[in-house]
Amino acid sequence: MTVNSERYVAMIHNFLTPQLADFPVNENTLFQQDGATSHSARISMNAVNALFPGRVILETGISLGPLALPI
Repeated sequence: MTVNSERYVAMIHNFLTPQLADFPVNENTLFQQDGATSHSARISMNAVNALFPGRVILETGISLGPLALPI
């Protein structure tokens, strides 16, 4: 099965979000992902940035928000 951006977002909502309830997520918690196309699609970045605003580490740098460019 190929993971496209829609499937990736579904995994974030259906698996990651519930799992985060068991961990102390705070402003020091970062989320790292590689440069896969499904991970860097706008819909995927919006979903991840909603959980980790400004704390997403990408292959190209740290994302500042859902529509910001990585530095």
